[in-house]
Amino acid sequence: FHHMNRIPINLIQEIRYLFPNEWANINNLREFKTNLIHELIDEGIKENYIKQDVSTDIILLILSNTLPAIFDYDFLSNNKFNINQSIDEIIKIIFYGIVS
Repeated sequence: FHHMNRIPINLIQEIRYLFPNEWANINNLREFKTNLIHELIDEGIKENYIKQDVSTDIILLILSNTLPAIFDYDFLSNNKFNINQSIDEIIKIIFYGIVS
């Protein structure tokens, strides 16, 4: 998603609604990336870089439901976030949690 942070949010929304076939291709690519991330998480668990008691499926659920919100124009504008700030917050929460 790194390259998409340079695309204006309203353009992303327009592509989604005006070009549904192309948006489907983007979703297919997203699924491909999800599978790769799943493999990386599994490998990280196997190699002890990621805790053994963490569910890969839950991590993917969190990512798949959180990352699309990064490109939600209403969310970003209502909360005064840009895409980079949203990504940073998600990474911070996933890696460090919410408990102080």
